Amino acid sequence: MNGFLRLCGVPLLALGLTLAGCGGDDHTGGMHDEKTTEHDSGGADAEIAEAFKALSVADRTLAIAQGICPVSEEPLGSMGTPIRMTHGDKTVFLCCEGCRKKFEKNPETYIAKLK
Repeated sequence: MNGFLRLCGVPLLALGLTLAGCGGDDHTGGMHDEKTTEHDSGGADAEIAEAFKALSVADRTLAIAQGICPVSEEPLGSMGTPIRMTHGDKTVFLCCEGCRKKFEKNPETYIAKLK
């Protein structure tokens, strides 16, 4: 009997714990239902659109095409108005002032990420 419990008990216990955890409506831990995701992205989209308003039309077009900050890999506009940087003949946008120093130390690395 002891051998039987050791052989079957652990898998049955694991199955029981798994099934017990599946019944709730709480979606914490990274999972979201469609309503939550739509609501969150709608707020983020409005925030990003507002951040882009401060850019010129030409810069806004470039920043939208670039999409992400090459330093933080966050969406441009998610931390305020994107910051325009120039290195040689390249124009690059960063998400925030915090990324400026890193970019200035090694611009070629970050420009390469955008290709």
